[in-house]
Amino acid sequence: MKDHISFLFSKRKAITSLRIGAVLLVVVLLASSGCQSGKSFYRPASTISLASLGPNESTSHGRGFNEAAKAYANAVKLDINQSSDCLAGYFECVKLVWPQIVAESSDPGSATNQKAKQLYDSALGKLVESAIRFERFDPIRGVLISGRASDQRWLPVRYQGFPWEPQDFAVMDVVGECRLTGDAPIQQQSGMGVPLLVRSARTLPFEIPDPVFSATAVVHPVFTGRAEEFILDLINPLMIRELSIQVEPPSQLEIASYWRSVPIAFNLSAPYAFLETTKGEHGVERLLRPAKHDATEFGLRMAEPFQTGKIPVIFIHGLASSETAWHPMLNEIRTHPDLVAKFQFWTFVYRTSLTFPEAAAVLRAELAKLRNHYDPLRRDRSLDQTVLVGHSMGGLLAKLQVTTSTNQIENAIFTDGLEQVELPAEVKAKVKSMVTFQPSEEVARVIFIGTPHQGSRLADGSLGQVASRLAKLPQDALSDSEQILQNSVGIRNPAYKRIPKSVDLLRSDDPVLAAVFRLPVADGVHLHSIIGTGHKTLIKREPTDGVVPVSSARHPGTDTELLIDANHYLHTHIETINEVIRILRLHRDDEVVRDQPPRCEPLHKRSDC
Repeated sequence: MKDHISFLFSKRKAITSLRIGAVLLVVVLLASSGCQSGKSFYRPASTISLASLGPNESTSHGRGFNEAAKAYANAVKLDINQSSDCLAGYFECVKLVWPQIVAESSDPGSATNQKAKQLYDSALGKLVESAIRFERFDPIRGVLISGRASDQRWLPVRYQGFPWEPQDFAVMDVVGECRLTGDAPIQQQSGMGVPLLVRSARTLPFEIPDPVFSATAVVHPVFTGRAEEFILDLINPLMIRELSIQVEPPSQLEIASYWRSVPIAFNLSAPYAFLETTKGEHGVERLLRPAKHDATEFGLRMAEPFQTGKIPVIFIHGLASSETAWHPMLNEIRTHPDLVAKFQFWTFVYRTSLTFPEAAAVLRAELAKLRNHYDPLRRDRSLDQTVLVGHSMGGLLAKLQVTTSTNQIENAIFTDGLEQVELPAEVKAKVKSMVTFQPSEEVARVIFIGTPHQGSRLADGSLGQVASRLAKLPQDALSDSEQILQNSVGIRNPAYKRIPKSVDLLRSDDPVLAAVFRLPVADGVHLHSIIGTGHKTLIKREPTDGVVPVSSARHPGTDTELLIDANHYLHTHIETINEVIRILRLHRDDEVVRDQPPRCEPLHKRSDC
């Protein structure tokens, strides 16, 4: 009885220790994967009240403003009563207040302009949202202002600068307030029109499920002959920041003076805030509870439709992290139209409980699959200039895309080689893809950010052991690993005689990690390292980012190395983001040089010109 009680006490103590370890692990993982203070949120814009314009103020802004305010008030009443006739009222308001918007646009700070713009923006926003709600928006024809059979009126729509198709504009709402995790700056601008969050109803291959993107809506007149016609412009603010409007009907004299270029309003951060609010950050949960997440969440994902001629930049997150970890960097990079014009931005989402060679094999297969889908004839040269940006363990995945295995990984695991292990053909093929590979033909440059090339202190100690015990493998990976252990008599490292997980291979004494560090990088591939030095190790007092020592984050043969005073969350640090922007511009300029024809010597010296 006494022994039984002691056993139960010991077991309870072990469970308690494991729970404490789990709590500590989650805290460390959240810190290392990028959890920051400041919870994200997204809110659509609310309807303005006429009271906000001032009780008797409307008449002081002119007759047109007063009539516009009345049209808006009547439209709101119809809208509340679920009448699609509200569309005509909102449109009438926009038309009536437009002359005042144009007249006052040279003095945006005046009280008159602010009131007119507030009315215009609210009417325009309600016009767009009501058109969607009452199913009066046709992506080709525009907004059906009046649906009466005898008197149909359409507001034509025009799309400017989008890689999206008209049918992708399924749901549009006006952006109100938003915030990103960690209080990253909201990239927005005041100006003409209203910022929209657009949600697509379709998902193309390799796109994120239920994609969202920014747009700006402006309703303004265009002049055809002597007639004035209004049009709904939907503008991509990633590419276009100003709109040319006609302020008066054209005449034969001084036509240019009737055009005015005005900045448009936009909010580029709203899609990230919306995704963080609705989908959340699942990095730690995916590590500890992979069964809760299905395969549709993982893989190579494009933020926009594939665009021929643009160089892919693929962001690879780290252990216990997810694609949302890149939002602060993408939020900044995509404010630069020159980068948006040259690059397309993708993320690779993977199960971080898998060892990094397993995840790297998945990425390798995804790159090949995407190329075969969009460019089977290998005619798009931009795809041969792909850039990989890897944070932490994601950098190890990136390294394995630009190197040759040379049997070193296989020899680090098996005594007599993989061929001596009897496994089902499908399982053996999976293992072979992890340990035998050639460099990807698509990748030309890699940026390592806080990458543990020679191990991480997180994996070395008791905390790493707790992490390994708590991390769960997906059922298919677990089944494959069990078959390997059952059939393998020649496993070299005793540690691999149990099923290894991602944390195990990040130990500084791991032979697979050591083998990967020694693998040669393909000729012509450029490497860059960004390393955090915000802490010091306890014993050696070596600079570290709190998780990866500087000595481990360094890689031989890099073109550039930048040390910054930051913790392991350095991929959100502004110095890191600016360095990535600098490297992307360098990559863009290098590609321009590659695309130029060779400079020929005089014909008597060369015969190949």
